Amino acid sequence: MIVTALSGQEDYLTDYNIIERKKAVNGDYYLSFIVYQTERNKHSFPLVAEDSIIEFEGYKYRIKKIREYMQGNTHVKEIKQCAHVFFDIIEDYQYNVLHGTINIAQAVNHIFSVTGWTCIIQGAFNSVRFENFGDSYALDLFKTLLNRYGAEFEFTGETQITLKNQIGTIRD
Repeated sequence: MIVTALSGQEDYLTDYNIIERKKAVNGDYYLSFIVYQTERNKHSFPLVAEDSIIEFEGYKYRIKKIREYMQGNTHVKEIKQCAHVFFDIIEDYQYNVLHGTINIAQAVNHIFSVTGWTCIIQGAFNSVRFENFGDSYALDLFKTLLNRYGAEFEFTGETQITLKNQIGTIRD
């Protein structure tokens, strides 16, 4: 696990326990863990703070909430549901508006033009009619896109997602 502070300082983090890692198509991508301050991680432990980035098994997550406490003589930080950095697009706002029948490539370009993310489209999607598609946060627009086009997404690069008609298999 690697932790990167807002200052850009980066270091390996040791002496942690993963509580939960959730990955769901079009849903939650989060990580929950506990880290204990020890002699081995005394240099990286202070970097675990709100808005720091945690890199774990190829994915990056942003810490939004930490609970700190003492367990005996050990300082402990409990991080619950730090979300994948993709969900930072909740802060990106698309002021421009599109109207009319829009294909998925136009919708994707409209949404991601205000973010640092790129998108690959794999599959066939029908064009959809929109009124006032925009004037909203990028994450809200993206959720609308998924719903209206019936698309699913997966992370395929550090700042790249891929949209598909279906990811994985459907089981009874």
